[in-house]
Amino acid sequence: MESEEVWMDLHALHRHGWSISALARKFHLNRRTVRRELAAGAPPGYPPRALRYPFTAAQLAHIERRVSVQRRGVRGA
Repeated sequence: MESEEVWMDLHALHRHGWSISALARKFHLNRRTVRRELAAGAPPGYPPRALRYPFTAAQLAHIERRVSVQRRGVRGA
C-alpha cells in the first residue's frame, strides 16, 4: 500500500457502497490487496529504516571537505 491516505479513501468509498472491483480499478491495486486493506483494522505502519552501514570517521571527513569546497565554489573538486 502506498499511504495512510489511500487506506482511508478505500475505507470511506467502501462504506459509500463502492465494490471491491471498483476500488481496485480506481487505485490500481489487486482485488486481494483491496480486500486485505479493508479487513485491516488500522493503516499499515512501517518502522523507520536503520542506517545500514554508518559512515566511518574518514568518510565523514571526506563529506565535510566536499561540502566546504562546493560552498566556496571551486569547480572540479
